[in-house]
Amino acid sequence: MANKKIWCAFSGHGFGHFSQVYPILNQLSKELLELEVFLAGSIPQKLIDGCLHFRTLIYIVNRISGWFSQTH
Repeated sequence: MANKKIWCAFSGHGFGHFSQVYPILNQLSKELLELEVFLAGSIPQKLIDGCLHFRTLIYIVNRISGWFSQTH
């Protein structure tokens, strides 16, 4: 089965949208074990590590510079 991918982009003016979305991402990861998550925006790594509780591929994408890093 092909990996499932989801792209989530967040603005840099607070973390309210992220706090609404991360429970959904956690639930999706339980149902889609091969889920790859791409996060765009300026979400601190500590916040990501504290909120997203699953073993899958998470990519952090900086939408300004275009770089990305794999965190898991």
